[in-house]
Formats: sequence, structure tokens, C-alpha cells
Amino acid sequence: MAELPEYDWQSIYESQPATTGSNLVNEFYIPALKRSVQYDRVAGYFSSSALAVAARGIHALVENDGEMRLIVGAELYETDRPVLEALTDELGEDLDELDDEQLNARLQLLAHLLRDGRLTIKVAVPRRGNWGIFHPKVGIFHDNAENAISFEGSVNETAGGWERNYERFKVHREWRDGQREYVEGDIDTFERLWTDDHPYVEVYDLPKAIEEEIIDWKAPDSDTEVETALQVARGEAPPTEKDKANIVADAPLSPGGLALAEEGSTITPWPHQRVVSDTLVNTYPNSFLLCDEVGLGKTIEAGLTLSRLGLTDELETGLLLVPASLTIQWQEELWEKFNLNAYRFDRGSGNQYVFHDAFGREHTPPSATDLDLTADKREEAWSESPIWRFLHQQQSTATSTGPTIVIMSWHTARLDDRWDQVAPRDNGVVRTRDDVPASVRGRNANDRDGVWDAVIIDEAHNARSGSKFYTLLERLREHTQAYYLLTATPMQLHAGELYDLMTLLDLPGRWDTKERFVEFFETRQALTQALRQQLDGETTTEDSWSAQATLDKHRYQDRLPTERALSDQIFDAVGAELEIGDEDQARARSKQRVLEACNLAKDYGAQYDGYLDRFDAAVREYDVDPFDANEDEKLKYLLYPDWKAEEEWLTYSRNDRLGALDDLSEAGWRVVKDVLAESTPVDALIHRNTRDTLRKYEQVGLLDTTVPDRNPEQRQIKLTEETREVYDRIDDYTRKFYKLAQQSDEAETRAIGFVMTTYRQRLTSSVYAISQSLQNRLATLRTQRTVLKGKQRAAEREHADTQQVILETLTEYDLDDFDALDELEGNLEEADLADVIPNVTDQGINLLEQEIEELESFVNDLKRIDNDPKIGQLIDDLDELDRDGHNRVIIFTQYTDTMDFIRDRLTSIHGATVATYSGRGGELYDAEDETWTTVGKERVKREFSTDDGRVDILVCTDSASEGLNLQECGALINYDLPWNPMRVEQRIGRIDRIGQRFDEVTILNYSYKDTVETDIYDRLDDRIGLFEDVVGDMQPILSGVSQQIRDATLNAERGESQRAVEQADQQFSEQIEDQEQGDRVDVSESLDSVDSLVPQDVIDEAKLDAWQSYSHPDIVDVGDTDYEYAAPYRTPSLQAVLVGNETLAESGVTFTSVTDVEIDLDDGESAEEFAFAEDTYRVALGESSIEAPETEGEQTLAQAIAPSERQVAVTFSAECADEFPSVQYLAPGNPLLDDLVTTLRRMSEEPTRLSQQIQSRPEQTDSPVICGWGRDGNLGRLENDGTVAEDQAMRILQSWCETFLENREQAAHST
Repeated sequence: MAELPEYDWQSIYESQPATTGSNLVNEFYIPALKRSVQYDRVAGYFSSSALAVAARGIHALVENDGEMRLIVGAELYETDRPVLEALTDELGEDLDELDDEQLNARLQLLAHLLRDGRLTIKVAVPRRGNWGIFHPKVGIFHDNAENAISFEGSVNETAGGWERNYERFKVHREWRDGQREYVEGDIDTFERLWTDDHPYVEVYDLPKAIEEEIIDWKAPDSDTEVETALQVARGEAPPTEKDKANIVADAPLSPGGLALAEEGSTITPWPHQRVVSDTLVNTYPNSFLLCDEVGLGKTIEAGLTLSRLGLTDELETGLLLVPASLTIQWQEELWEKFNLNAYRFDRGSGNQYVFHDAFGREHTPPSATDLDLTADKREEAWSESPIWRFLHQQQSTATSTGPTIVIMSWHTARLDDRWDQVAPRDNGVVRTRDDVPASVRGRNANDRDGVWDAVIIDEAHNARSGSKFYTLLERLREHTQAYYLLTATPMQLHAGELYDLMTLLDLPGRWDTKERFVEFFETRQALTQALRQQLDGETTTEDSWSAQATLDKHRYQDRLPTERALSDQIFDAVGAELEIGDEDQARARSKQRVLEACNLAKDYGAQYDGYLDRFDAAVREYDVDPFDANEDEKLKYLLYPDWKAEEEWLTYSRNDRLGALDDLSEAGWRVVKDVLAESTPVDALIHRNTRDTLRKYEQVGLLDTTVPDRNPEQRQIKLTEETREVYDRIDDYTRKFYKLAQQSDEAETRAIGFVMTTYRQRLTSSVYAISQSLQNRLATLRTQRTVLKGKQRAAEREHADTQQVILETLTEYDLDDFDALDELEGNLEEADLADVIPNVTDQGINLLEQEIEELESFVNDLKRIDNDPKIGQLIDDLDELDRDGHNRVIIFTQYTDTMDFIRDRLTSIHGATVATYSGRGGELYDAEDETWTTVGKERVKREFSTDDGRVDILVCTDSASEGLNLQECGALINYDLPWNPMRVEQRIGRIDRIGQRFDEVTILNYSYKDTVETDIYDRLDDRIGLFEDVVGDMQPILSGVSQQIRDATLNAERGESQRAVEQADQQFSEQIEDQEQGDRVDVSESLDSVDSLVPQDVIDEAKLDAWQSYSHPDIVDVGDTDYEYAAPYRTPSLQAVLVGNETLAESGVTFTSVTDVEIDLDDGESAEEFAFAEDTYRVALGESSIEAPETEGEQTLAQAIAPSERQVAVTFSAECADEFPSVQYLAPGNPLLDDLVTTLRRMSEEPTRLSQQIQSRPEQTDSPVICGWGRDGNLGRLENDGTVAEDQAMRILQSWCETFLENREQAAHST
């Protein structure tokens, strides 16, 4: 046993408030008791708390087989009873239960010592007539070598006080000179008290009744209970369920909290997606343009970023403006992949705009009177917006972690009357991002109304300067902290077009002027070309300076390169490239343009990282000689940011800088070229990944999956004579009535133009299907004519449901906007256009009569069409694909009537292996009953994508191309080609995805031979190899195809169609040439410059150097899959803590494994065979206060597991949640998890053994920036088995907080 002198004792000990008294226990009491065989203690008075405080560190004495003598004080009033009798009554009243578990454990150990005879307690009472309270506080420790130390001072003996109040006492060591007399004095005093030999105090043995009461009350009954008490007293008892719930609840704000977003995701980000998200998180609230190729996962990058920033409290609100056809897909992706329950703002069941959550529930926005707003708040502009009122309500009442995210169609948001809903500024006091600090973390989440923490714009290339969409985005910028613009198309935009997008992102310094921005890229291109000519000997124009003579003012002047300085030659070449007309001033103006380009590069360098490194690298690469006319210093004049020039005490004038340009050598000019090449906001604010990027990741082993190639083939099907005749009649019919509708001012009549456009596209899809549709329309028109006559052409009538929907939808679209019409046609895929008829006016009735007459003229021809020429080709191709190893094929069409026709033909051959998916949902075929059963997307996908699924052929409409990702399928047939080629690209993107099981995907494109659509597609294919590669680069060209086809098929007469095709082809030629012009800015892919494929080089090159000094404390390095700190918990940890939890069960919440539930998986698979059975449960919410989401109205696994109300199907397996999206992933971000943890914290009666530690912003200490639960200087985190690991030092909280705040301040200054 160690002896007392072997420890380094301090002379004075005092408590530290932040440690809740534990430093006194760990630094004094425990070391002393470990070395002692006897502990003598004088406490102030007899009570539960005083005994417990007196027993601090007592576990060490218990383990050491030591003994303790304890004298406690008692207060006796005048009484005639015997002293011991009075003491028995008085002391018995002072024994109370303690709320503190550790104090209680000490009482248990005292009782244990008391029962074992190792503790003797005596009671001291002041002698009567002296003073009323005995209250000295002294302690003496004796070791087995008869050494002793004593202490005395302000030892607080209340249960709460010993944790929170200040304590201070002195320590005397017997073996130290000058201290022995103090120790001996304390020993003498104690011995006199113990033997009742003190003149002022009477000391009695503890009444036997009280001793027995203490033993019965607290003494452990077994060695196990003794060990438990020892653990608790030592502060080593395992954390309780309440501790674990606290860890989970505060985990997002703990070190490693950022990793929880990935823990809550059902997908693993690909390397390029991680690089993008890491950059956005590191640099929030800076804005970026994300330009990944189609199909590379911009949605994943955006969703992961939203999840990370939202879960860790940096975002309180988020807005997604996306194309109308993608609102549902975005909502599903955010929920199914990231546990983000976003709200879609769209028309509800009552046809009014409401918020739809991920579970299909509708939330009506509150009125201003529904909110408890102050008078000042009611004056703010946001209070007039239903969107912002809803956000305010959510922020005020929501208990879940994560932000409130709104998804809205930008087709709707761009309308004038919607602007104030998303960017409120017209009615009241306007709030902008200058009024609301970025990053909610560590701040009060209230009072942020009117300013979005992040806004994502999908397909942002549609926002063209001058359009309503772009004007909305300009307005919205002042109400947005961070803009994330998503587009696959700005690879080679004109500098002006690129500026229009990038100016929304906060361009630095002088870059924020369109003229300067455009001129920089023009000048850089001209300088690059000039240097190629002058330095590399390239000749690109006929006006080469190799031998040129000019006649200027009647004087002949021979001008040879040898007569001019290098810089003059370069300026002259730049002038020629820029076509500066004023020859006298061309050189001076060229020089000024180059100097201004250097100024902009300086501005870049003042804002972003990596600039000086690039400058130094170029100087070294070209071996600039510092002694050759001080060229290195002149380059600094030209290119150094002002702060760096000041740091190096460089002073220069504008003339010095112009002179520096004149004196540059070849090496100097190359330095300028290299610096200008990579010093633009394009290099800092744009992420661009392509399939070539991914292939490089794949080659170095960073991507362990397939990046497929494409093999598109065109199938031109010849119309039969009969179908050709019908085709031409329908073609004439749609042209005629489209034009007639366009001439009308009546909304209902103009809607006929939309109907004709759609019918014309359906003609391209299937002659048979459109023939059936037109027969239905004729029958409807005849019925409506009879009704109208019967009502004597009433001035008013109720519209049919379909017509009402179409008319109301049309009011939100500009019918002259062809992109909008494409979206509209997609949205109304399921609408029965036969219901749309003209208005009840003379003009409308006349048009109705004409259309009936027209249809009746060829209705018999329609009836004779009983097949489609494409169907035979389809049957043959399916057989061939099957022979080639494609046992799964997906067939796409635009329209449900075509889909129904295809499936009816295929089921006669392929039976139940055929399934469909459309806006109606999924449908499976029962070959025995010859019936179709409606199921959900989940079931259809599973039956199609799994090897044991029953479906081999999936026939889909375009709605499926926005929801199903089917990497398992390697062949796709486009039964028709939409007028907008990008819709075809979206279809192909369902199978041309990272992780495709085939190295090459086969794409078959069907069209009718000798039709306008086929001719136009042929011209495109000849020019750009349509669909051979992702067509994102060509989207600016392809976006006009729909209008060109419309012009040729509806606006032009049939005889003029070929000329319209030629005009379209000419436009393609001009657009492609324009696309390749030198005045465009090339946004290259992130790994363009990687030659030698080394993993670290690939990752490093993918990063944006402009942000290398920005780092979130949880991120090790951009692109790194590991985090700086381990996640506070993992999903298996949740399973271990929640499943079988008795507190939850007592609250009415129970988990039942699917292995104990009788479920029908619809494919013969039993629950025991279910691959995810061990991790999947039915949660019954019973009488708990937790809200249960409504079950979906389709056949899903979730419904099979949890068919009743107040039941929810959950899984702790990300793989299960990915395969079965209806089953909730009980992981970070899920609202149900928040409810369960809140219930556990509130209802658990177990003690809290860990304490919360926080670090806050200096100005707002009530909201933690970082926090954690722990003890004894360590933080706790949950292991997979539900136990708590205490292996992270608490001191990291301070450094984490400092790093985070410094980084966010740096990021805020760069916006």
C-alpha cells in the first residue's frame, strides 16, 4: 500500500465550479483514503447529506479495508428526557432520501462499514449553557506507517452545495517541519472529543436504534450491491438510459455530430459527392454553382449538405425551387435518402395551396391572427406570406431536430403574385440577410423570419437574365444566406450568361460588374492566343506580324517583329484578337485591358486561398530571374493582392505597373498567363464533375463501382398504308384546331390549343393509342353538345374535374413559354383531355361544332386501327435483348394510353412478368384472373430489380423517370421520343447510373419513319451523336427542339413541314458553331488536369483550392471518408437502447420484431426469410403522446408490418430502408426518433450519471455551439451495443468551439 508522504499534497485545496466538486474528490479525498488505514472525521451535524459529504471518496477506504471514526454534530433543545432518548428521536428525523445517486451510494457504503464494525459514529452536542451548534469541520488520515495529514476549512455539507458552492480548506502534513504541530493539534482535539474529554462538548455513542436504522435503511444486501455502490461512489457506474437519451438528444451538437447526417442517410456518397458537400459545409454561408453532369447526383450533393447543416443546427430554414415535374421526386429523395421531412408547397385536396409533408399529410398555412405576433412582428413583410407564417409556426412549435425545408415549383414561384411569398418585401418592414446572421448554431433560433438559411435552385440554367424566373432569383438573393444553384449545362456559356448566374453567388471586388467580368475572359482568351503566336510560333490569322506593311496617312511603314519589343508584339496581337478598331490606340488599349485583367486577378487573390501559391509556383516553373531587371518584383506589382504588397512594403504607381507590362520577358508573360488562367470566380465557385471524373476515381480505386458506357440505337418504324393515312388526318386535325385556338382570347378556348399540342405528341407516341383517345373525345364532345343545347347555352356552367384542373394549372403557365408547356404536359399526364372543351360562347360553340364535324369525317378510319406498327418491333427487340443477356428491360412512353396499349399486347406473350408504373402508381398483372392490381413504387421496384422478383418487363410513363433508379436494368426502350430531348435524357438516367451492373447500357429509340419528329431527331443525331453521351453539354441547343418541332407540326402547314425541318437544322448548325466560339467560358471538369492517376492526386485535384484554409472541425480533409471525431452514436446504438426499453414500454411504446409478426410479403417470402428481419420492427405507439404518421394508400412492406393505426414500421438497417422506402429508417433526423428520445428523457426515473458540458458564443451563452455529456473530464458516446464509451477529453469542446467560430467568421466575411 502506498503511504501518505508519497503523494504530492497541496497546502490549499479549492473547488472549481466547472467540475462540480469532482476535483476535490479526485485530487484529495481519493488519494488520501487510498493510502489510509484510518480516517477520522468531524462533521458539522447529523443529516443524510452531511454524512454523504463526509464520506467523499469513502469507496477508497472500503476497498482498502480501512476503518473510520466519525463524529457528527446534533442540536438538542431543552428537554426533561434522557439525552440518548432525545437524540434517537432527533437524529431519526434527519435521515432523508437524497436525490443525488452518488451521495446515496456513499451512505450505502457508510452503512456497510457500520454493519461490518469498521465505522463508528459518535454524536457531539454542545454542553448546555455554551453555544447551540457543534459545527467544526476537520479530517485526519492515518497510514500504516503512522504518518498523518489533517485538513480543516469550509467544507460544505449540503447535498446541492457540495456540487455547486465554493469550498476551500488547508492541509497539514505531519512529516513537514512547521506543520507537525497543526496535525498533532487536530489529532489531540479529535481524541479528546472521541473520549468525551472536551470541556465544551459532550460526545455520545450513536444510539443503537439509529445505527440499526441506518443499516436497515442503506446497507447493501449482497456483494453485488456493494460493488454497485462502490462503482457509483467512484463515479464509475455505467451511464443510465437517461444518460444515453441525453447523449442522443444532444449528439448533433457534439463533436462528431456532422457524421450523424451520413448515419441517417440510406446511401453512401460517392467520392465526388463528398468533395462537393465537404466544401459547402466548410464554407457555409458561401454560395456555389454545382454543375455535375446529368445522373451524377447533384441531388445527393445538395441533400447531404442540407442534412449535415440542418441536423447540426446551422440551418433553421431551407427553400428548394425546382421544376414542377420534380417537386415530388425531390421530396421523396430527401426523405428516403436523408431522413429530411420536407414540405411541398402545392395545391391540396381542396385545390388551395397547402404544405404536403413526406407522409402525405396536408398542413394549412396559418393566418396572421393564428400566430401570437407582437405588433412589431405584424408590421414585418414576412407576416403577409403564407409560406413564412408556416415557417414561423414550425419554428415556434416543432420539437424535432433539423430544419424546416420547403419545396416549391419555380414555375409557380416565378409568377409575379408569388414573389412576395418567398421573398417578402412589398407589404411591411423588409428583412434581409444583413439583418439576420448566418448559421443558427449557438444562436437563438427565433427572429430569423424573412431570410432563408439556404436556397437550392434546380435546373438554374432556366433562369435567363430578363426572365421572371431570373428576376425572382435576383430579388430572393437578399433574403438568402447561401445560394446553391444546380445545373448540368453551363459548361461552355458566353461570359455574359455565366455572369448572370454567378452574380447571384456574391462575386468579389470588381468582378461584380458585368462589363469587367466579360472583358476579363475576352482579354484572357486574346492574351492566350497572342502568346501562342508570339511565344510558341502558332499562326492563327492572316494578319500575322511575320511580314506586314501598313499605309498610314500616306506614309509607308515597314513593321517587322524584330523592330518591336516582345511586349509590344503581344499587345498588338491582343489588339488584333480583340478587334480593337482604333489602330493608333490599339496597343495602349490592349495594355490597359491586360492590366485590368491583372487587377481582377488581384481581387481574386485578395478573396480566395491558393492564389499566392499559384503565383509562386508559376515563378518557379518558368525560372523567373529576380536579378533580371527585377522581374519578380514587377510581377508582384502586377499580380500581388494589395494586402500582400503592403506586407512586403511594395510601393508602386499605375505607371509603374504599366511599365512592368512593357518590360516583361517571355517567362514573365507565361507567369501572367498561368495566373490569369486559374484566378477567376469560376475556379472558386463552380464544382463540375463528369463521367470522366468518375472513371478516374474508378481507376485509382476510390470508386468501387461501374461507370457505364452507352449504346444508343435508332429504330425507325415504317407506317403501314392504313396507319399513314390516319397519321396524316390526325396531323391535319391537330394543326387546324391548334391555330383556331390560338386566335381566341378565351381561356377555355385557348386551352384547346394545349389539347391539340398534346394530341399531336400522342400521335408520335402511338397511332393506335391516339386513335382510341380521339374516339373518346368525339363521344365526349357529342355529349357536351347535347348538354349545352339542353341548357340553352347557359352563360355559366360547372367545368368537368379534368377541365377545372387544366384551366387552373394553365393560369400558372405562360402558354408562349415552350419550356413551361413541356412541364405542364408532364404534370397532366393522367388527365383525360377529352373533357376539355371550348367556352359556352358563340365562338366556343362554333369551335365545338367544327371539331365534331372534323372528327366525324375520319372516325371510321380511326376505328379500323387495331394495332401499332411499333409493337411488332418491340416484341422482336425484347426477344433479342433477352438472348443478349438483358433479362430486365424498361420501356418508356409519355402517355398512359400508350402504356396501356403496350402492356395489353405484351401480357399475351409474357404474362405476369409485365408490370407498369405511371402516375396511377404501380400495377402488377395476374395472368390467371387477367386483372391488374395497383401497388406502390416500392413493390414494383422490388419485383423488377431483385433477382427473385417476378417482373422482367417494366412499362413506364415519364412520371417513373422522375422516381425510379434502376441500376439493375441494362436495357431501355424509348417507345416514343418526347419533343424535348432532355426528357429522353432523364429516362436514360434511370439506368445510366453509377453502380450499373452492366458495363454498357443498351438504348433503343423508336420513332415513325418519314415524320417531322424523326427527321429533326435525325438531324440532331448526325450533328451531335444524340444520346451517345450525356447531353447536358448540349442542353442550351436541345432546349429549343420542342419549339422547333411545334413550329413544324402545328404552326406550319403540312406542305411546309420539310422547310421547317431544314430551318431547324440550320439553327442547330448555328447554335453548335456558337457553342464552340472562343468567347465562351469553359467550365472544365474537376479532374481535367490530372495525368498521372495517383489516389491522393485525384482527391487533391478535385478540391477547390480557393477554400483550402476553410475547415469544419469535424472534417479531417475535403473528400476524406473519416471524420475528425467519432460519431456520438451509430444506428445500431439506437437499436440497442430503444428496443426492449422498459421506460418506453411503460409509456405505451413497444418494439416487436418482424420475426414475431405475421406478415404477408406478397411473394411467398416469410418473415423469417426476410433479409432484414433482425433490424426491422413494428412500433406500437399505444397511449403515448407520440403522433403516428398516416399509412400510405398503396401496398407496401410498411403496411404489411404495421397495418393498424398507432403502428409504425421501422428499421435500423440503411439497406432495408433503401430497398423498402415505406419502412421508416429510425436514424438521425427521423422525427419519430426525436419523439422516442424525448419520451425516454421525460419518463425515465433512472438517475443521471453524466453531466452536460457546453461551449457557447460569447454574446449568447444560453445556446450551445458545442456540447456533450460526460464525467471526470471525458465525454461519452454510444457504442454499437448500447454501452457508453468515455474516451474523448472534455477539453476538446473549447478548441472545437474556437475553431468553428473562427471558420464561420472567416466564411461570413468572404460572402
